[in-house]
Amino acid sequence: MHYSDQIINALSRNKPIIVEDLKEGAAIIADVFIENELLAIHLDGIKRVPGESSLGLFHYEPVLFASLDGPIDESRRILLSIGGLALEQMQYVRPGYGTVVRGVTYKSQRIDLSKVQAKADKIVGELNNVLTGITRPPLWLNEHCRVCRYQSHCKAEAQRTDDLSLLRRMSEREIHSYNRKGIMTVGQLSYTFRFRRRGKRVKARGRPHSFPLQALAIREQSVFVVSRPEVRNASTLIYVDMEGSPSGGFVYLIGMLIVESGISRYQFFWADNEESEEQLFRRFYEFVASVVSAHIFFYGSYEARVFKRIITLFRGGPGSDLLTRCSTNVLSLIYANIYFPTYSNDLKEIAKHLGFEWSSPSATGLDSIIWRAKWESSHDGATKDILLTYNKDDCLALQKVTNFLSSLPALDESRDSNEGEIRFVEQIKHEDNARKFGKKPFTMNEFSEITERAYFDYQRDKIYVRTNVNFQRIQRRKERVKKQQSSLRPNKIVTLKAIVCPHCKGRNISRDLSQFHARDSLDLRISTGGIKRWVIHYRTPFHRCNDCDKAFVPQTFKKKTRFGHGLMSWAIDQHVGNRITFQNLEKTVKDYFSLPVDYTRFYDLKTYAAEYYSRTYNDLRRKLVKGAVIHVDETKIDLQKGSGYVWVMTNMEEVFYLYRNGREADFLHELLAGFNGVLVSDFYTGYDSLPCPQQKCLIHLIRDINEDLLKYPFDQELKDMAAPFGRLIRSIIGTVDRFGLKSSYLCKHRSAVEAFIGTLEGKSPKSEISGKYFKRILKYRSKLFTFLDFDGVPWNNNNAEHAIKPFAKYRRLTNGRVTEPGLRNYLVLMSLYQTCKYKEIPFLDFMLSKERDIDSFGARRS
Repeated sequence: MHYSDQIINALSRNKPIIVEDLKEGAAIIADVFIENELLAIHLDGIKRVPGESSLGLFHYEPVLFASLDGPIDESRRILLSIGGLALEQMQYVRPGYGTVVRGVTYKSQRIDLSKVQAKADKIVGELNNVLTGITRPPLWLNEHCRVCRYQSHCKAEAQRTDDLSLLRRMSEREIHSYNRKGIMTVGQLSYTFRFRRRGKRVKARGRPHSFPLQALAIREQSVFVVSRPEVRNASTLIYVDMEGSPSGGFVYLIGMLIVESGISRYQFFWADNEESEEQLFRRFYEFVASVVSAHIFFYGSYEARVFKRIITLFRGGPGSDLLTRCSTNVLSLIYANIYFPTYSNDLKEIAKHLGFEWSSPSATGLDSIIWRAKWESSHDGATKDILLTYNKDDCLALQKVTNFLSSLPALDESRDSNEGEIRFVEQIKHEDNARKFGKKPFTMNEFSEITERAYFDYQRDKIYVRTNVNFQRIQRRKERVKKQQSSLRPNKIVTLKAIVCPHCKGRNISRDLSQFHARDSLDLRISTGGIKRWVIHYRTPFHRCNDCDKAFVPQTFKKKTRFGHGLMSWAIDQHVGNRITFQNLEKTVKDYFSLPVDYTRFYDLKTYAAEYYSRTYNDLRRKLVKGAVIHVDETKIDLQKGSGYVWVMTNMEEVFYLYRNGREADFLHELLAGFNGVLVSDFYTGYDSLPCPQQKCLIHLIRDINEDLLKYPFDQELKDMAAPFGRLIRSIIGTVDRFGLKSSYLCKHRSAVEAFIGTLEGKSPKSEISGKYFKRILKYRSKLFTFLDFDGVPWNNNNAEHAIKPFAKYRRLTNGRVTEPGLRNYLVLMSLYQTCKYKEIPFLDFMLSKERDIDSFGARRS
């Protein structure tokens, strides 16, 4: 009996099946739901097979239905095995086989489950741990997500956590391998990329796909080129896309975008059913054979498999050579050569990144299968048109990607384009490979000890001094200087005593004046006449409470620090204001003040100062948000591990720096929440989403236009646009020079601005470079002249650029050597320093005052 007949007569149930149902011995039971203490599973059916069990001389095997023809993947085998595990709880025999029924013809295939039983048991065990609360379910995006109703939820969670499974081709095994190394996110993975040049003797084989480089492309939002692919050219270019069953066993649509002499046309071949597929192949083959000097482009392995079927069908024909030698799989050009800032090399993701839009943006290959099934049942012309439009869009997207690959610049021509920055991997700077001073980690203690005895100081102080008289004198002189520096005579001695016991709050306290705890506080006394070393010797006798009989040390003694506020203020002022390194500060303090301060202690002072003035730092941000205007800019910096961006926000009085790991501007929504003034910025698109009024820097626009005028002096369209724009800006600046930034005087230029923009709207420039500026001005038309409507809003962003320059000077000294925590602390202090500078307040005086409100300190001085 055929399965289609058996299903009609099968016993179907709407409630969990029980052992008594199985003992009835039905040959086929459809729509089976099994539930027990271990798991609950729904099977399309179970069938009776001979074999002794607790039911009798038979037992049951699981059955699954697959609506599509194609090979049985491992996930279905595992699902069958789990179904067998559920049946084992009822019949006390675990079936060794299962059955999959495929397609509309109900073709059955019996599957051996012995190879996947271990995986099935592991999965059930993990599910049980999740249900009992022992573990949480791991997030892993996979191929099954396409048909899962929780797809959008899981994808949103993966994007929130930046999960590694977002990288589509990364296997679960590779994800676990990275997790064991502490790499949990795509962002973390991006910092592990290291480019290695291939030796000349290495055989010319393809590079493997690099997931760290793909993650780096996503983080940097850049297209990385490992090697520039060679894209074949011909007088006729044919871009092919096919629609059919997932396995390629039945193809019903072959679409072609044919480009000849710059003119494109779309042509397709359609098959109503499987019997007419051969006729479809014949028409396609004859068309390809009739085209002279053509080259075919396709994307992925699907078309490649179909081409093999066609070549086998028409072996030896004239079109076979074209399908083999004159065809290119564009995906093979991208794989391991070009890395787009996308999570996969799917045609849709890459084409969307390059700016291509589908007629049905959310449509996928799965939708095309549904449309075809719908057409087969109704033969509706509208459904067929949807399929043809979808196929044509795929051909156009393929053309877009191919043209991008053919237009890639050479190694020395890296450029910015509308599709994003294009960078060659060989140009990535790697400081990890450079030789650095300092101690290196050793895998063996013996190597470490040997290297320690090779250092200059060790050999000078321990080896040469034994045999050389001059070195012995040098050593005595060195010891004498060290002794002088270590014997710090205090300027003041302070004895601290406690009155109340910290444990019981009693006042009956005895003090042993023969024994003291002691510590020295190193400080500097700074005045208009100079700087003097100041050492305070703190001591406290041993205390014991007679009420609770506990010894203790006064809290006032514990709070005394090793270094005073004056020394900290002077060191921070030298480091931030004069960009003196801590290593040089150590030498200065020892030479001029005879204070034994190791340079590493200055890092602690910087951290303490940043924490001490954190309230002042936050007050600067709040004052900026309450203000009428904010200038913003950002610049990149390389850290010891990775890189990031330093952002500056300022008005004419306050300056606020902060560090972010990326250039994404989403954090500004929270940082500037409540800001109702005008944001002045450059043309970075990250600022566009902020809800406040914005003024784009006209100086940036003028510089860009001027550079292109110098580069393209014969572009008349660009000149015709630039000349009236320059006259308009000059007229407005004349009013600014005369009356200042007052909207009551500047608003008269609004009609001239609208007239200028109106002249651009009606034009369609032929020059590509002038068209770029037409589009740019029209896009930002509402943000180029905002300053005309507000008082005190400038027309440029030079204030932010001026504030970023001090950091740029600091970056020259520390680029690639600073850590993220150290940079964050530095930016806190630099915010205070630049704000004091803007307000004409000496930064050192402010720090010495121990005041935390800059405005209050400035009011007292004035």
